[in-house]
Amino acid sequence: MLEHSAFSRDFSRFRATGGRARTAADIRKGLDKVLLRLEKLRYDWPFAMPDEIEERIPALRVYLTEISDPLARHDIFTQLEKDLYRLRDRRPGALDEYDDVTDQHHNELVSVMRDALLARDGSVPVIDTYRQASIRQQKARNWREALRWAERGLAVYADQARDPAAVDDLRTRATRLRNKL
Repeated sequence: MLEHSAFSRDFSRFRATGGRARTAADIRKGLDKVLLRLEKLRYDWPFAMPDEIEERIPALRVYLTEISDPLARHDIFTQLEKDLYRLRDRRPGALDEYDDVTDQHHNELVSVMRDALLARDGSVPVIDTYRQASIRQQKARNWREALRWAERGLAVYADQARDPAAVDDLRTRATRLRNKL
């Protein structure tokens, strides 16, 4: 029989207060509390947001560091993008921040969020990121970048878009941009 030093260690540090050993029920109870807190955080973050955009942006960034659920992260990115775009005329650098956030959002969409959205909804919902990022680049006269965003959106939707109008918009936008180039 093999002996391993881990089996001969003192396990008293794993005892709950009062010297009582933790049972499987205690562990499940503790896990349930942690999972409940995470689940609550996943759904409660919108209600804990400040009303003012300037205050909400840092709070959204904090939530992105605390929340790992892809569906909640998608919603947070979407709100952060909207807020940054709204500040474009009032806050220097807001559009640069917007560009960074949309890139992050896209990277997570293609890696994990799209699959999570499909699993939850059976289709890809309207994702305004692609349309708005393309418009933003068109306004800056960055035609290639605008086309890239439209094509990114088409790739994410593929043939699983919930709303065909979103795909039609991106397709039309991409065609116009290709003709401009």
